[in-house]
Amino acid sequence: MAALHLLAAGMTMRRRWPWVSAGLALVLLGGLAVCEWQGWPFLKRPLEQSLAQRLQRRVEFGEGFALHLLGGLRLQARELAVGAPPWTAGPPGDDTLRASDVQLALPFSTVMQRLRGEPARAHIKRLQVSQINVSLRRGRDGHADWTLTAEPTPPSGDAERLQLPQIDELVIESGRVSVDDALLRMQLDATVSTIEGDRETHAKGLAIDATGHYQQKPFEFHLKSAGLLPLLAPANPEAAVPVSLQARAGKTQAQFVGKAVDVLSLEGLDGEITLSGTSLASVGDTLGITLPTTSAFQLKGHVNKQRDLWGLKVAQLAVGESRLGGEFKFDRGKKVPMLTGELTGQRFVLADLAPAFGAPTEEAPKKQTKAPGRVLPDREFDIPSLLMMNAEVRLRLQRAELGTLFAEPLLPLQGDLALRDGVLRVSNLVARTAGGELRGGVELDPKPAQPLWTADLRWSGIDLERWISVRNVRAAQAKAGGPAPGYVSGQLKGRAQLRSHGSSTAQLVASLEGTVNTWVQNGQISHLVVEAIGLRLAQVLGLLFSGDKPIPMDCALAQLKAGKGRITPEVLIIDTPSATLLAEGTVSLTDERLALTINSEPKKMSALSLRTPVHVEGTFAQPKVRLDANPLALKVLGALTLAAINPLAAVLPTFDTGDPQAQACAQVLHRWRGDKNAPLNFEPPAAGRPAPKRGGAAAPPKAPSASAGTS
Repeated sequence: MAALHLLAAGMTMRRRWPWVSAGLALVLLGGLAVCEWQGWPFLKRPLEQSLAQRLQRRVEFGEGFALHLLGGLRLQARELAVGAPPWTAGPPGDDTLRASDVQLALPFSTVMQRLRGEPARAHIKRLQVSQINVSLRRGRDGHADWTLTAEPTPPSGDAERLQLPQIDELVIESGRVSVDDALLRMQLDATVSTIEGDRETHAKGLAIDATGHYQQKPFEFHLKSAGLLPLLAPANPEAAVPVSLQARAGKTQAQFVGKAVDVLSLEGLDGEITLSGTSLASVGDTLGITLPTTSAFQLKGHVNKQRDLWGLKVAQLAVGESRLGGEFKFDRGKKVPMLTGELTGQRFVLADLAPAFGAPTEEAPKKQTKAPGRVLPDREFDIPSLLMMNAEVRLRLQRAELGTLFAEPLLPLQGDLALRDGVLRVSNLVARTAGGELRGGVELDPKPAQPLWTADLRWSGIDLERWISVRNVRAAQAKAGGPAPGYVSGQLKGRAQLRSHGSSTAQLVASLEGTVNTWVQNGQISHLVVEAIGLRLAQVLGLLFSGDKPIPMDCALAQLKAGKGRITPEVLIIDTPSATLLAEGTVSLTDERLALTINSEPKKMSALSLRTPVHVEGTFAQPKVRLDANPLALKVLGALTLAAINPLAAVLPTFDTGDPQAQACAQVLHRWRGDKNAPLNFEPPAAGRPAPKRGGAAAPPKAPSASAGTS
């Protein structure tokens, strides 16, 4: 019987169990519904403790706490306070965040990521507060209160580094954000608020006004959106809203009018931009782009941004007197940011780039002045900035002006600029001017202990009369009413191979090494200049009254050698039918001092010829010219002239012997050496010029004695 009763009871329970389960489920669902309706008030304290332990800082919810879980986590509170972490140096009891009337909506995916400790960026669907105050600090030791760990943070203002959340909808009636970053040397104070639209659209916008200091320089910016603009949002160009931005940092100003998707990453940015300031380098420092120090500039163009790729189409860029343009891409998504594009321009003035080599600028004139009594700037270049990015930029300038000394500019100037792993190269350099051209390349390698600069340049066919702007107003042509010619004419050719070490212009020239070979083909020089250097007063007076006339240069060449901070003219000779000019001495680049002597050997007798060496002395800042008053000068002149023969003999083989001008220089060499019987197996002079006559400038008579031409 007992077994039957147990069996009957079991059958009864099985029949009642569905009803019991359903009842329990109803009770549970009812409890959950009540808790959801009441906002789970009993979870307030456990949630504060859990968040405080995980965030390692005080977390408090005020009155009106409510938590809802259906459709994602939604939290409400009249007050929310998050204290500063223990590793910051803020005042005791100071809050990192304090907000009132808080409404926060999170997807469960963000909650689960935080519970599992995943580093992914948090996603906030909605954040609404009536008032909020945020205070962010980072000390010199790198400890920041915006991180969730006590580990120091690197000096970066990037949103990804700060792990700022993606906020789809942000509503702030009024707020204040302050930032004090000792590593970046930045202080910021900003007010944030949402603005109501008109009565018809009811569209809301966002307004941010901020002031502060960066690198001890003041800045401010003002942002307004004509629609709801999230703090951080995923890429979605269709969600872009009209935005206007005005910013000022020191004397640099920026204005943008266009569209954007969010505030912090400026995703989907597209619009017109205007920039102006004292130097492009100041903009580069702010944006993390390596740009040269320049004269004052103004830029107008179109800018856009998609994820990590920025684009800029420059409609107009005025840098000092230069007028440039171009189109560029800057990819910050690469491990080392990459700049690509093309720099164009109708006019480039070299002087506008002089501040990059240490010349004073409006931005910091005191820091960029040269040492007292010096000409060469000693301000160091910003070499470390070369490691900030890589670059491949084509240079396509229609016109480059070198300065007032040159009558004709470079038309055009082209090359390829590459920056890779800090090494800066300008290759395939081509510039044309005055019927000739310049080719070569320049390189800077900052990796050695002292940055290494190298240059290999060649020039040919440059018409000196067209290129040099100094005019001979006493020439016969000018007196007859014709245009004044130049003091020198002919086709300039040559090559420079140079290298130097240093991080300033002064250091570069003081360590300069290499050679410069140059010569003039089919050249002519002012007769007045030749006679004046030789101090032949009778001829000078005659030319002043009758008018100057050019005379041919049968030989005009120079080889300059640089080394140990000095430039030495191994050979510097100009040979004419009237006289032969030779120069010797040194130019000290280290001390900025001159020690040159110009000797003139007349080929004709003159009753009023002083014939004494001319000395060029003094410093670069205060050069001096004086005559040699030593009576022995007349006796040693022949020896000085002969002393230049051996270097000349070594230099001539480096010149192309097929060049008729080199052949003329070889004949001059034989004349000075008195080598009558030496074979002259050279090609004839260039077509159109008569061969030198025996006894003339290029004929090889016997060598002069020490007292030759003493009249």
